[in-house]
Amino acid sequence: MRGSSLISRILFVTVAIVLASCGSDRRPQSAKEFVERFSAAWKSEDVDAILSMQYDLKKFDKTKIPLGKELQALEFIQEDKRARVAKDIAEKGFGYRAGSELEYVSEQEHGDHIHVRVTVGAARTDIVLLRDEGSLKMFPFPSWIN
Repeated sequence: MRGSSLISRILFVTVAIVLASCGSDRRPQSAKEFVERFSAAWKSEDVDAILSMQYDLKKFDKTKIPLGKELQALEFIQEDKRARVAKDIAEKGFGYRAGSELEYVSEQEHGDHIHVRVTVGAARTDIVLLRDEGSLKMFPFPSWIN
């Protein structure tokens, strides 16, 4: 009886750990949830979470880069994004203020991407979320996506 009780406890703890880890790593299922989590990541200064929610421009179809923007795309790809985000957090710079003040307003679904209207402080603007391997990722150049 004692052995089965110990096994039950071990099984319970294992299941609890698995469920807890699945819940905390769950990907945002909607644009609203994405914006809330992205803003929370900036507020909590979680560089890994912020970076994981950004689209990897290396995956972008090069033929869709607007003429004259190739250099901008190349510089963005080569930039050390981790260092930029960490510096912005440390200095409470523009990215930190904008990210931590981001609030969802509305969205327009377009199949492979979503145009999301947000507020940053008193200003309204749009961000674009691309679908990427079952996740939503923020695209760095929203004007490139129609």
